[in-house]
Amino acid sequence: MSPRRFRMWPAAVLLLAAASGVEAQSFSYTGAASYSAGNYVFDARSDSWVLTNALRMRTGPVDVSASFPFVVWNGGLVTTVAGGVTLPTGGTESGAVARRGSGETIGTRGSGRRGGGSTVPVDTVTFASAYSARFADPYLSIDGELSSGFGTVRSVRVNVAAKAPMADVDSGLSSGEWDLGIGGSLVVGSGRVLFLADASYWWMGDMPDLELGDALSYAVGVSTAAFSGRGSVMATVSGMTRTIETMDAPVLLSASVGHSAGARSLLSATAGFGLTESAPDLYLALGWSVRLGSTAAF
Repeated sequence: MSPRRFRMWPAAVLLLAAASGVEAQSFSYTGAASYSAGNYVFDARSDSWVLTNALRMRTGPVDVSASFPFVVWNGGLVTTVAGGVTLPTGGTESGAVARRGSGETIGTRGSGRRGGGSTVPVDTVTFASAYSARFADPYLSIDGELSSGFGTVRSVRVNVAAKAPMADVDSGLSSGEWDLGIGGSLVVGSGRVLFLADASYWWMGDMPDLELGDALSYAVGVSTAAFSGRGSVMATVSGMTRTIETMDAPVLLSASVGHSAGARSLLSATAGFGLTESAPDLYLALGWSVRLGSTAAF
């Protein structure tokens, strides 16, 4: 998709922030350190560590946030799209993924490894065994609360979000295009149990040699209170409809534990594994959130 459609996005964020200035504002910092690994559709294993730092401003029912991921990874075969989803695009040699046939394994040059199974690599891409480190594309979002309470329906929210193309396209980590998403979330509860659903439709920018189709990202989960009410445990299935025609859609099954660490902070841990070829085999993450303070209304 052409980036022209997204030229007004930064201005929209600034205008909303300015218009919200008449109400009191609160600020928070959220961070996460994650590790993911998998062969995906290649015959060599890619590993990546991601440190994400995010700042959020809340004004009444509206949140404005910006996330900045820093990635250490090898292979050069995965690309970050749509607010943090990692896809095995082949990086700067994405044409090999575009030419891939169903069930075929894409060979790698320089890794010295071959995957198991009966498939024979029919195309090859360069595998960068040395690790690289750089910032990935930042993620911007505006989130509005339509309803909240303690009845059956606990929360209804809508959001608009974008991935800004600021990372180096030659690294393979970025498509070099804007991604724009619009969606919402719903939380319903019964006693100590919560049911959660989140979905966003993404207009995706293409890779130089690989078309990324527009897609629906989603997450559904169930959570229950734990640790005498100071935390929770949750199971989630998340994924995205098919955006690369030559491979299955990514689906991830995960479990999380969260615990408050004082009145102003929260800690969490997540472990998951991929259910399809385009998802990582293993995903691990630690997260934290801290309320920073607030400003008076004017």
